[in-house]
Amino acid sequence: MKKVFTSLLLLGFIIGSVTLLNARPNEFKAAVTIADELSLPNRNVLVPVTADFDMGEIVRSFEFRINIEKSHVLQFVDMVDVDPVFVDAISYDDIDDADFLITWEAPTGNLEVAEGFTGTLFYLEFSFTTGSSEIVFIGKNEVGVTEVGGATTNNLGKDKEGVADAIFTDFTDGSVSEIEVPVPLANWSIFVGLLLMLGFVAARAVRIL
Repeated sequence: MKKVFTSLLLLGFIIGSVTLLNARPNEFKAAVTIADELSLPNRNVLVPVTADFDMGEIVRSFEFRINIEKSHVLQFVDMVDVDPVFVDAISYDDIDDADFLITWEAPTGNLEVAEGFTGTLFYLEFSFTTGSSEIVFIGKNEVGVTEVGGATTNNLGKDKEGVADAIFTDFTDGSVSEIEVPVPLANWSIFVGLLLMLGFVAARAVRIL
């Protein structure tokens, strides 16, 4: 009986420890979301990327690697309408036709500039042909934080002195899809008119017979 009690006590201790470890990363939890957008074919479309950094910790850097699922459907054009909080220090690099990297670091003299930020970070501009394509976060995406006065370089989580600590973040993928355009009412009126005419002709033919 004593062994059973000891085993149960040990099991409870293990479960409790695992629960605490799993809960710890959620103490500060950010969120970054790419929207789902609809568009007519063969035109440029703007896709907002929003963030919620109001979680009790100050974000001082981020790095997003984004992939276009179908590069023949979407082509990345530019990053536009960047929020004033980030506009002076944000940059992007084209990796290839389907991948690009977006990075931001807080200015040395204003490390708390993004404190409590919620809203649209920027818009991704794409050239859209037809069909649909997902826009997804790939690889290791991070939102980082450092002590005031420390380095803000986010080095993909590598353990180096001065490198930003990662904040637990929910990343939500987005997409662009073609709008299903309804048949114009004018065309329906023509179609109904033709049906009525055919019905009239058929009725006269029956009467003649």
